[in-house]
Amino acid sequence: MLTENALRDAVTICRNIVAYKKNNGNNMPDTVYQNTIKPLIDNYRINNSNTPNLLFKNILDGIKNNDKIESKGFQFYGRKVNNHVWATLYLSGLEPTTSPQLYILANSEGIKYGLDYGNYLEDNTHFTIQKVLNTFEIQLQIFNIIQSSQSIKLYNLQPGSPGLPQQGLEISISDVSQIKDVWTHSSHLIGVIPFQNITQNSGLIIEQDLSILYSLFEIICFPTSGSPSIPTPGVDARCVNKLDQAICVIGDSGVGKSYRVGKTLEFEKHKSLSVIIDSMWQHILFDYSPYERKYCLTKIGEFIRAAYDDPKNNYTILIDEFHKNIEIINDTLLQAISKERNGGKRFIALNSLVDKEFEFLPLENGYRILPSNIGFIFISSKSAIIQGNEDLKNRIKIVELKQEDQEDENYTIDYLLSKIEKSTPSDYTN
Repeated sequence: MLTENALRDAVTICRNIVAYKKNNGNNMPDTVYQNTIKPLIDNYRINNSNTPNLLFKNILDGIKNNDKIESKGFQFYGRKVNNHVWATLYLSGLEPTTSPQLYILANSEGIKYGLDYGNYLEDNTHFTIQKVLNTFEIQLQIFNIIQSSQSIKLYNLQPGSPGLPQQGLEISISDVSQIKDVWTHSSHLIGVIPFQNITQNSGLIIEQDLSILYSLFEIICFPTSGSPSIPTPGVDARCVNKLDQAICVIGDSGVGKSYRVGKTLEFEKHKSLSVIIDSMWQHILFDYSPYERKYCLTKIGEFIRAAYDDPKNNYTILIDEFHKNIEIINDTLLQAISKERNGGKRFIALNSLVDKEFEFLPLENGYRILPSNIGFIFISSKSAIIQGNEDLKNRIKIVELKQEDQEDENYTIDYLLSKIEKSTPSDYTN
């Protein structure tokens, strides 16, 4: 339950972080976080049975009733100490950054909650935005919410901004026809509660407003006939591996990289293959057998075949000590490890001699397309080698583990993804 104290204390933690940064620069050292902020979070957990991000996540979990919608909480400590804490619902098969979001957020100014879009949606072409623009019934529902609610307002703000909007920036809507003229990827249909206005009724208002917005969020999320569909495990033909966009887990020796990755794949029930690509490997996917006088699949190639034949399970390839033979990975897997290029398709390019070994994969424009249930994790203690390889660095997401991560028993993939290094440092996270 969102009590007055739970909301106020979450904001107070944010205020302590901002106060330190105001006097000492924008970064908070780990020792300062451990000695000043972590005790506040620990005390919050004692008083509320959860940390702020998990409390917010539990509230959202209590609202959602569709297994195609996922939830995720974001703690204060990620790649840096953030000035805010939040949790969100988002469309399964996407990331929060590329999905509509129904969220609760606390920062040093107060609380905001409601519906907006992730900051990686840079224009209005996404089907969830087009659905609003082309469906009168949805426009009418948005209009009715704005007209009937005392707390929910419509804003056009920078996507992903964690700040509270200034008073007077809300968009005035007097007719339903205005909705299609103002609704964009920058739209925020949200409630705002400044710190000084938090009362014993605030939690109830937030939960009631989120329940109202949830029905709108659900309608917006799911594509109409002819729109792109989002595969979902157990519902569509093939499940989607959250690691289809490869990550590389880095960190100092002894921080438990391999242990945490192994526990994560076990917890998430992924079928996994762990390999070290050393100088003995001539090719990652196939090898020539002098005894059979033909090309044969390596164990990685066989693992990809197994993934293709088993669409209901996730398969993840773990390449440890990634730095040992980075060039062969660069040559073979460059187009297979990222879904942020080539229209989201991942593929392998093969010459005619070995292409027939991969005839089980769909062929498109001469390339073999990888199934959505195959994912990749790389592990390395030598991040400088990766940072110096531009092609590879631009195709993987960097996750840095630190000593404090050993204490956290959250072994979900979402925990790893929450620590992805931002390519461009920014205060905008959602």
